[in-house]
Amino acid sequence: MEERRNKSAIVANIIAIIAMIFLLALSARSVSANTERSYGGDYSRYQPNLYNNTGRDQFAISQIGGSENGYIYNQSTYSSHAQQARQRGWRFHTYIWDETGSNTAQTDAMLNYFIPRLEQPKGAIVALDYESGATYNVEANTDNILYGMRKIRDAGYTPVLYSYKPYLMAHVDVNRVIAEFPNSLWVAGYQPGLSTMPNYNYFPSMSGVAMWQYSDYGGQQDMNVDLTGITFNGYTQNKQQQQPTKPATTPVQQPSQNSNTGYYTVQSGDSFWSIAQKYNMNMYTLAASNGLNINAFIYPGQRLKVNTGNGSQAQRRYTVRAGDSFWAIGQRFGESMCAIAAKNNMSINSVIYPGQVLNV
Repeated sequence: MEERRNKSAIVANIIAIIAMIFLLALSARSVSANTERSYGGDYSRYQPNLYNNTGRDQFAISQIGGSENGYIYNQSTYSSHAQQARQRGWRFHTYIWDETGSNTAQTDAMLNYFIPRLEQPKGAIVALDYESGATYNVEANTDNILYGMRKIRDAGYTPVLYSYKPYLMAHVDVNRVIAEFPNSLWVAGYQPGLSTMPNYNYFPSMSGVAMWQYSDYGGQQDMNVDLTGITFNGYTQNKQQQQPTKPATTPVQQPSQNSNTGYYTVQSGDSFWSIAQKYNMNMYTLAASNGLNINAFIYPGQRLKVNTGNGSQAQRRYTVRAGDSFWAIGQRFGESMCAIAAKNNMSINSVIYPGQVLNV
């Protein structure tokens, strides 16, 4: 009888251990299983060119400059990064070196200087890089950070707080930040080795993380994964967002004589980015062809000129070579990687292989 009880206890313990392992694996999958996540690098003057590190990068975050105890400086590579991102069809965002400690006056001056100089659409990310200069007063540091994030929000952009976990835990009341700005943290925590894809065993677990900077690739280039879709802000409209009133006078657009050109009627929830994806266009080209920029409002019922691709030009075919990617093929033919994938009824995460024939 005693032996049977012991065996039952052993079996129960084994079942408990298996259940715990299953729950841990399930928890890890909740972080790592999402195949729709976006990847991108963050850049400063040390990286004058944008790199497609993962082969599936879709966004870039560039340093516009910063403030060091009240001294404001620019980064000369910012505009070039913005231009390169536009050429690639990547979503472009900005970060600012924020070494203002608990000084809200310095933060105010810093944002008054940089916000008018942003080269991105409204709604896109403006991140405060808060990893140096904090005071010993956690609440005062947090007050300053929240002041800056509110100012960014009020200017029409998405505020994000960047740092690394130990620094945040030591100097910032993170709970206050994410209570007011849920899922607004961009946290650094580097995995070992030179893999270009994230290893979620090294994820710096904490509440409110929207983006993870998972590698600096041996000190050469920072790589990030968007865990929540925050990098689409500014490039897709919130369907709950109130639509602007239609202008009293709207120019009547005459049908184009170009057989490649048609018109699209804007639907609720549309954005330049989403419309451009439907027609394999660059969103900046779409806006410019309608005499607009990507910060302009569009509204349901508005007609936009689009490239339907129904002209007489013959469709080109390309045979994939070893080492090719959607990005590399797109660069070769002057198209975005999203457009190349869409023309072949694929996504940019689809596998392509040598000998495969693609429409370009």
